Parts: sequence; C-alpha cells; structure tokens
Amino acid sequence: MIAACGRLNETMADEVLEALKRFYHEFAEFRDDVTNEFAAVREEARAFRSEVLNHFDAMYKRFDRLES
Repeated sequence: MIAACGRLNETMADEVLEALKRFYHEFAEFRDDVTNEFAAVREEARAFRSEVLNHFDAMYKRFDRLES
C-alpha cells in the first residue's frame, strides 16, 4: 500500500513538473511575442514623431519667410 502511494505521488510530481515546463515554455514564447510587438510599436512611434517634428520644422521655415 505504501509503495502504491509513493508511485502515485511520483506520478503526480511528474505531471506537475511537465505542466510547469509547458507553462514556462508557453510563457517564454508569449513574452517574446509581446517584446517584438512593443518593439514594432516603439519604431512606429519614433517614425511618427520624426514625421511630426519635420512637419513643424517646415512650418517654422515658412513663418520665417513670411516675417522676412
């Protein structure tokens, strides 16, 4: 009887270990996906910021020409 309980506990421990390994692997993939998405969003924000600043620079140049 005691040997059966030991095997049952060992089986449960193996199942828990496998579940934790699966969870960690899936979480690591998810983390990588999120990191890549954030990098893409950051790059788009940088490009947009650059475009907006260039637009304002062009407007200020026009204002300088009007004042002259």
